[in-house]
Amino acid sequence: MLSDRLAHLTRTGVVERHRRPGWPPRVHYTLTPNGHRPGTVLQALWDCGMQTPRPAGWNNSPCSTASPPCCARMTPATGRPV
Repeated sequence: MLSDRLAHLTRTGVVERHRRPGWPPRVHYTLTPNGHRPGTVLQALWDCGMQTPRPAGWNNSPCSTASPPCCARMTPATGRPV
């Protein structure tokens, strides 16, 4: 469950939990320095993969049913496409 995973990440120091006042109760999570640490490793893996020759027909455009599988580059901080 999501709440169990967030509790585990909080206990292990990957994220910090911030409760916001008011009703209904609201909680905000932020990455700690330990949570940001894997970002450099993941970026290095991504860069290495991007230097690997692509098979015929491969493209880096957004995925669709008409194109072969592809990946959108994600920002480490948000996990959203660049």
